[in-house]
Amino acid sequence: MGIESVKKGYRIGIETVWKGYGKGMERVWKGYTRSMGKVSKPYGKGKPGSAIR
Repeated sequence: MGIESVKKGYRIGIETVWKGYGKGMERVWKGYTRSMGKVSKPYGKGKPGSAIR
């Protein structure tokens, strides 16, 4: 009985979350790629302790 309403609400929620997620991911991804450039340089050199994390 409640499954139909849950599906509808679930779909609506996913759409709104996905839109917000996409917007947030763009922002996060830009910052992530920027920071990854900084992070990957010492990472690539291979500090023994840092790789375990």
